[in-house]
Order: sequence, then C-alpha cells, then structure tokens
Amino acid sequence: MTDTLLESNPLILHASDLPEDVGRALRTAAAIVGDAECADTVLIVVNHTAISGLKTVSASDIPDGVGLVACAAAMRSHQVGEEDIPESVRIVPSGMVFLARMQPVQSGYIRL
Repeated sequence: MTDTLLESNPLILHASDLPEDVGRALRTAAAIVGDAECADTVLIVVNHTAISGLKTVSASDIPDGVGLVACAAAMRSHQVGEEDIPESVRIVPSGMVFLARMQPVQSGYIRL
C-alpha cells in the first residue's frame, strides 16, 4: 500500500468482528472507490477476530484505490503470519492506534 492512500483523506472501512467482514469490506470498497460523491480512495483496517479473514485474500482481490491495513497484535494473537497475507497489505503495530491517528486527517469512518 502506498502512502498516497494515506494522504488522500480516504474513507476508512473497519473490519473487526468476523473473518467474513474482510470480504464484505472489499466488496463495499470496490463499489465506493472512485465515486465522486464519496471517496477516491478507501482503506480497510482489519483487526481483532476479523484478521483471519485476510488469509483468504489475494492481491488480485484488492481493487485499485483500495488499501488494506492489518493489525500486528491481532495477527499474533490469531496466528496469522506475514506469509499468510498479500505483500501489499500494510502491517501496523496496532489497528486501533492507526485508526486514532487517521482521525485528524479527516477521514470518513464506517465500522462493518
């Protein structure tokens, strides 16, 4: 994921409950990204028990203009290794801290 996604005031989709929420977030992001009335870019932040849903994602599942952010703490606690997820997924120490840091950027936020 490029840092330009972070600089563009993205819409943030937060997947934290079910592994299936990751797929739902990807489908939602694909429908939203590029919509002039909504967002040019979408970030999907994945943490807590939804993190295992990243194991079923391939690089081709991630639309242009969509970035995935994974919580390293959740990855450790749910036995998801870096080798289990696409290389383009950005891993951050804490998904919650990442979300808090994105608030001053004036990003939109939707929890799935």
